[in-house]
Amino acid sequence: MKLAEAIWLGAMLKPQAFGALEDTNGNTCALGAAYDAIGELHTGQGYDWSWACRRFPVLKAIDGNRARPRCFVCGTYVESIVPHINDEHRWTREQIADWVETIESPAPQAVGEALTADVVEG
Repeated sequence: MKLAEAIWLGAMLKPQAFGALEDTNGNTCALGAAYDAIGELHTGQGYDWSWACRRFPVLKAIDGNRARPRCFVCGTYVESIVPHINDEHRWTREQIADWVETIESPAPQAVGEALTADVVEG
């Protein structure tokens, strides 16, 4: 399952949390919602970034494979963009999933070009 899909699905399960994968009421942040959707919220992974990146490789693309990426909203250096825009900019999980989908899904033009390149003329 892609990260955007997991966030959308998890967002339907519980209200949004800020500052933790899961708060004391059981609410989840964007990444917590994704973990919840795949049944991994209570496995002790927490903010284990290497595990999260293995499960959702798009996280490396989002953060640009850098130890301290810059937030595209405010320009500050952050640990990771998805938790930052959830906690600091208070984006809804659905907004975050919509944005993540733009990174996970190829642009329609790129898909068309790939299909055209695969056509073998007889």
